[in-house]
Amino acid sequence: AGAIKFVIESAGLGVSAFRDMAPPKASMPFCVITEGVAWNTVPMGDTDASDELTIREQVQVDIYQALRAADGTRTENPDLEDLVCWHLAQSKLPTWVNPVYGVSILTRSTQTDQARSNVRRTIVTLQVDRLLDAPAARERIRK
Repeated sequence: AGAIKFVIESAGLGVSAFRDMAPPKASMPFCVITEGVAWNTVPMGDTDASDELTIREQVQVDIYQALRAADGTRTENPDLEDLVCWHLAQSKLPTWVNPVYGVSILTRSTQTDQARSNVRRTIVTLQVDRLLDAPAARERIRK
C-alpha cells in the first residue's frame, strides 16, 4: 500500500491516498488502498533453488471525489480515474525489499455513493505480480 500511495500522491493529481480507511474529514479527492484482497502463487522458473515465490496479489483502490461544491458548481474531474489508472498501470511500484514485476488493472467500476449522493466512488482492482520471500512468509505464519 505504501508504494501505491507513493505513486498516486507523486503523480501531481492533487489526490491524497490512505491505507484501509480515510480519516473522517478527509478532503476530496482521495484514494483508499486495500492490499492483500487475494493472492496466489505464480510458477516462474526455478524458484525452489533460492526458496522464493512469485505471487499475484489483488489490491483495491477506491477513488472518491465530490461531484459538486456547496454552491452547485461542478468539482468532479472526469479524467481523474483515468489518470490514476494510467499512473498505476505504468508503474512497477517502488519497493525496497521485494521486486515488483508488473501492475495491471483487472476491473474498474464507478458508482454514486447512495448515502452521500454528492460523492462519486470508483473502484479499481489491481493485479500486482511480485516476489514473496518464502522464509519471511513462513516466519509470519509461525507467529
